[in-house]
Amino acid sequence: MESQLQQAVEIALSGTSDPHLKQQAMAYCEEVKSSAEGYAAAVGILSQPEAPMPLQFFVYQVLESHLEQLDAAALLKLYHTLRAHLAQRLELASEDPAYLKNKLASLFADLFLKLYLQSYPQFLSDWLEVYATGKPRAVDYYTRTLLAIHTEIGDKFISRSRPNQELIGAVKDQIRTMDMDRLVASWHEILQGGPDRWSDDIIVNTLDLVGSYVSWMEISLFVKPEVVTTIFGYLRVHSARNQCCVCVSEIVAKKMKPTAKLELVAMLDLTTTLNSIGVDDNQDVTFMENLARLINQMGLELVGCIDTSPDLIDQVQPHLYKMWPLALFLLGHEYDDVTQQVFPFIQAFLVSAKKQPALQDRQLLSELLNKVVLKMKYDDDDDGDSDDDGLFHEVRKRLKTFQDSIAMISPDLYIEALPIVINESLFASHDDWRKAELGLYQLTNYGDSLRTNGLGLATVTESPAYFTYREFMVRLIHSDVIVQLRHPKVQLAFFDIVVKHFAFLHPSPKERPGLITRVLEIFMSDVAVFSGDSKVRLRAWYCFYRFLKTTKPTGVTASFVEELTVKLSPLLKIEARPLEENEVNSELSGQLYLLESVALLAALLGSHQESEKVALLNHILSPLFADLEAAVTRGDDLAMLQAQDDIVAIGTVAKGYDDGENEAPESVIAKFGDAASAITITLERMPKHQGVRNAARMTFSRLLPILRGQITAPLSKLVAVIVGAPDLELLELADFLSFLGQLSHAFKKNPELYSLLNNVLSPVFAKVLSMAKTSDDDALIADVHRDKHTLKRSLISLLSGLVLNHQASLLVSESNKQQFPVVLDALLEWARDVAGDGNTAKMAVTQLANLVQIFGGAGGALDDKLDPGAASVPPLDGIDQFLTERVTSLSFEVPFSASFNADDAQHRLVAQEIAFLLKSMYDKRGDDYLGYLRNYLATMGLPSEYTDDLCVNLAKSDVKGFKKYFVTFVRQLK
Repeated sequence: MESQLQQAVEIALSGTSDPHLKQQAMAYCEEVKSSAEGYAAAVGILSQPEAPMPLQFFVYQVLESHLEQLDAAALLKLYHTLRAHLAQRLELASEDPAYLKNKLASLFADLFLKLYLQSYPQFLSDWLEVYATGKPRAVDYYTRTLLAIHTEIGDKFISRSRPNQELIGAVKDQIRTMDMDRLVASWHEILQGGPDRWSDDIIVNTLDLVGSYVSWMEISLFVKPEVVTTIFGYLRVHSARNQCCVCVSEIVAKKMKPTAKLELVAMLDLTTTLNSIGVDDNQDVTFMENLARLINQMGLELVGCIDTSPDLIDQVQPHLYKMWPLALFLLGHEYDDVTQQVFPFIQAFLVSAKKQPALQDRQLLSELLNKVVLKMKYDDDDDGDSDDDGLFHEVRKRLKTFQDSIAMISPDLYIEALPIVINESLFASHDDWRKAELGLYQLTNYGDSLRTNGLGLATVTESPAYFTYREFMVRLIHSDVIVQLRHPKVQLAFFDIVVKHFAFLHPSPKERPGLITRVLEIFMSDVAVFSGDSKVRLRAWYCFYRFLKTTKPTGVTASFVEELTVKLSPLLKIEARPLEENEVNSELSGQLYLLESVALLAALLGSHQESEKVALLNHILSPLFADLEAAVTRGDDLAMLQAQDDIVAIGTVAKGYDDGENEAPESVIAKFGDAASAITITLERMPKHQGVRNAARMTFSRLLPILRGQITAPLSKLVAVIVGAPDLELLELADFLSFLGQLSHAFKKNPELYSLLNNVLSPVFAKVLSMAKTSDDDALIADVHRDKHTLKRSLISLLSGLVLNHQASLLVSESNKQQFPVVLDALLEWARDVAGDGNTAKMAVTQLANLVQIFGGAGGALDDKLDPGAASVPPLDGIDQFLTERVTSLSFEVPFSASFNADDAQHRLVAQEIAFLLKSMYDKRGDDYLGYLRNYLATMGLPSEYTDDLCVNLAKSDVKGFKKYFVTFVRQLK
């Protein structure tokens, strides 16, 4: 079997084997791992040290897979067999590869955990004998095996069961008692031997052993002067210094009391050692990273001493101040990977300094702030063209938290230092975009600190700091730094700061027009809106819009706006193009911002400039009308996309104008009326294009505030097109219902819109109920099932809006009263579907309660004095009795159905709404309803004591109390 096994391993590992044969070989190997014969064969191969290495590795895997099945005697036998096998391997002429050494070491570690505590406590003594041979290859296996043992018993990142934790605790206790002194002594001896005697692997592994075991061994064994001196010596050994840093970090991180920690830090005197080896920029980056981690750990331990024992602050400070020069040097390192390693210490120090005035040393904070600010600057070799600067911004974000903390600790220092940085970076010279970008970034930070008053100023806008900031902003706006440097980073930073902080300047009425005009001039230049850099250009379009929207410059002249509009005209040409799935048309989005901006400027012109307003609107709308006409004529797919984009653009113009003027003059209304007519014609010619329908719906919602009652005719056409669309989708109809709800709310007192809704509700209701019907296939198509419930909830929301906006008379008007019972039946049906969609059921129950409150009284008359149509609709015969019967049966059949679970949160909410429904019914009918309810419950077989209790609570409890009672009532009887 051994030769067969060797052949199978060779085939399985071969890159040229026949695939079918290779699959068979792999299956055979897996079978061997789980069979007793395979285990026996593997043990037999151990006596063949010359066996191929891949086979040896597989043998170790086979043995490993059988360990859980072996009893103590078999485990001990295997251990001795492996020891003999190791002795043979150590005599071979060639050295084992690392992967084979590590696998054998791992196997020994597994055996250690199973044998050491009870069966074979001399396990580690055996390995100390291996070490005592002094043979390099034996010592190599010794260090690897002990590292593997640490993985089993000391690795903090491995999750372990409670029994396993208890076992490991007992193992550690026995090691401390029996073997700890000898193990540590052997490691010291190895390190004393140095690189002249031992290989790099042995030295590095031994340092790893010290760092790994120190966390749970006696610290005094490791921090003897001779041991520390030996370990520190490896900071000068290139091949071992990285692991030495890790080792010392683990020693420093050893858990102990603050006083003992301070004694440890003093004894190590790490900063003296590091200063003696010459830490500078010439060291390789990997070493500097590890060194930074070491300094960070030391700093965290010292700050931890202060946080735990504040009375030790005087003893801790000398160690901190001795360490700070190294920490600051590492913070300012050119590589961010090094810099970030000391971030946790700096953060912890600043948090502690906020609470401990003794740590608020101005000179130290000044040096730290200086390093933080300089590190925020782009590197000299960075051209700023890369889009992949996420790491830089992440580092800068962390640095800003340090800067903000320093500002809170020492506001005077911050107020003194930041203006110097800003002035030198922005205004001293214009020869380096990196300096200017840093200046803009810090000016933004300075403004943020003032706006949020993170500096604790008594009155921000009357403080010297604010006037300094304001002076900088005014100088920036009037300067030509953005024009001279012409770098995207500077341009983008300028756009953001003027949009974000302009309003905070609080310019005087005399000063404001000049500043706004200057900003607009910059935006309208080739460094912004007309930039050749697409990223800058598109961002400028958005920021231009945001600036106008936030400032709403009323002092700008008509000639200026006209000149601006003419200049923008080439950018406003909408050209549709097909988009890939999930692709966003950034160019179109930017153009919409420009169109909205021009419309806003037009609206902001004075009321005496009505003709100028119309001329400006005509300038931007006429090309859109022409495009629509051309698209309708062509009728191809691209034409439909063009029509869709043009309609959206018209809606954007309407939105911009409405933001700038509360009530448009008649000539402007007429112009937007032309727009509505153009859209209506497009709808008639392209009724089957969903994108056109959606765009029209969105645009009409934006035209509503301007056109008001004059939009009824176009809206009627929109409703007809949507309801009659053969390709109408569920979500499109749901969105349309939301649009109707918007109409209901915005124009609840407008008779023209009331008339429009009266004419469209019945066909809309019929369409919704038809499309929302559940079919057997719905459950198979998750999207359809979900979208139908969305449509149902949209209809319920529309009904709720009509009731809350005092327009329920629309439901029972002559045009709609035939459809109203059908809608009620749908609500009752959806309210019962708690298992299918609890949220929809809850909404349906709530809406039934709303309807009960206005239709549930005797006689079926609409009870809403604020509804303007209430007087014109006659009582709906039988509606009160219908609601009484159907609501009552619903209220008890649903919560007592087999599928209802009162412990389910969603079902419980439905039960609470049913309680509200019953309470609404009682509020309308009073004792008459209690009589009906008693008879109903009697026919249902409910004992009279339960009925009496329910009726008493229904009559006397408030809504909140009855909801709580009813849920308990349901639970008791289920």
